[in-house]
Amino acid sequence: MKNYITQDMTTEQRLRRIKLVHERMILRKAVDAKKALAEAKEERALARQMAKEGFTSDQENINAYTDGPKYLAEHYGERLAEQTHYESAEGWN
Repeated sequence: MKNYITQDMTTEQRLRRIKLVHERMILRKAVDAKKALAEAKEERALARQMAKEGFTSDQENINAYTDGPKYLAEHYGERLAEQTHYESAEGWN
């Protein structure tokens, strides 16, 4: 059922449609407010957890390996040495 108001409706019908749409808007706003409250609560919990663990920003990648050459030597070792043997100082070949 569409909530259109047409010219051939009586005043009572129009008012009922307006009331129905108004009630739906109130329900939708209540649901949106509840979602926003839950999101804010989750955001505060995340901030508390990060503060507890000593992180200042969630924009940093805590899983990033910060020492590239050490990582390569540790995980690729001899294969890396063989690969760099074929490269020139400027890059590939």
